[in-house]
Amino acid sequence: MQYDELPKGKIKAALFDLDGTLLRSDKSIGPKTVKAVQKAVASGWYIAIATGRHPKSAQRYLEQMGVLTPKTLAVCFNGSALINVFDYKKNGSKDAGFATLHEDCADAQEIMRVAKEAKAFHLNLHAYAKSGLCTENTNIFSMREIFHSGVEFSDGCDFLHINARERFFKVIAVGEAADLDAFRTSLSDYVKAHFEVMRTDDNFLEFIPHHCSKGSALYWLCESVGISPSCVAAFGDAENDLLMIKNAGLGIAMGNASAQIKSQADFVTCSNDDDGIAFVLDHLLA
Repeated sequence: MQYDELPKGKIKAALFDLDGTLLRSDKSIGPKTVKAVQKAVASGWYIAIATGRHPKSAQRYLEQMGVLTPKTLAVCFNGSALINVFDYKKNGSKDAGFATLHEDCADAQEIMRVAKEAKAFHLNLHAYAKSGLCTENTNIFSMREIFHSGVEFSDGCDFLHINARERFFKVIAVGEAADLDAFRTSLSDYVKAHFEVMRTDDNFLEFIPHHCSKGSALYWLCESVGISPSCVAAFGDAENDLLMIKNAGLGIAMGNASAQIKSQADFVTCSNDDDGIAFVLDHLLA
């Protein structure tokens, strides 16, 4: 498929991954991409961020682009929550205890099982609970999460002994790449049955409750706004974007995407550093 073969007039919503997709390598958004996203909003499209991050990150980048409206949504925590970002901001941009349109959380028993298996590999955890971001210790990998999310956190959490009433959007095992590889291959049938497991970084292995994903959250989004998945264009670059790209009517891989993502996408655009999103939106909106 070439740019001029993209389906004009069919798409009504666009779903953007953040890192490696909407964001350039320096974590900025290119001016051509900003202009194209603004044009999509002006044309009546629904715009949504799909990220592994907290909704505060989605709010920050939507505001930077000037496209935060009552119709703006975010898929957060790699698919376990769907947020109306406009309402999230209006209610005070809470780091915890915010409202969701849809969610599916893990319970304490499920998280404790992941923690028990991670300990056998001497890996640390951090997790997004309903009550906020929790870390075991301020290791260099969890500190990266804290820096990018910009949310308050509770340190010194013992994931082997959790309040039975607590619920979690996701838990992340962090450490050296080889240790995470070994951990992933050793996971018990229990953990694999209760979580979608995905690598989002060399040093991050994420566990999303009950096999939620950006792909399943795409269906929540469509249900919430009353459109068909066939009317959604989804942009991504990494393993956690795969089901979103496959479930969208138009799945688009960035030029910097993994070979796996490119093989499953309907179209491959330019890289995140070369305004790949803008090229697609400009043709869809022509």
